[in-house]
Amino acid sequence: MMQSRKAEPELIAQALQTGRLSVEDEHGFHHELYAACPRDGSHVAPVRTIWRRDADGRHIDQLEFHCPRCGRTWQAERTELHLR
Repeated sequence: MMQSRKAEPELIAQALQTGRLSVEDEHGFHHELYAACPRDGSHVAPVRTIWRRDADGRHIDQLEFHCPRCGRTWQAERTELHLR
């Protein structure tokens, strides 16, 4: 469950480490990951998940986004990810 005391970057890192694209809050509501389009600022959900396997197991390494407004496709850095 999402804990309001944790910072958004920490919650996002936890979600990616466990292979999830959303974080559940204390009321059961799921907050999905999104990134703002670098061209027009639209909030865009991930369209492709790039997985990585290491000694700790399988986790999300990178997310690819595609903006329906301007047509741009990009891979967002973790610092560019937010929760809805």
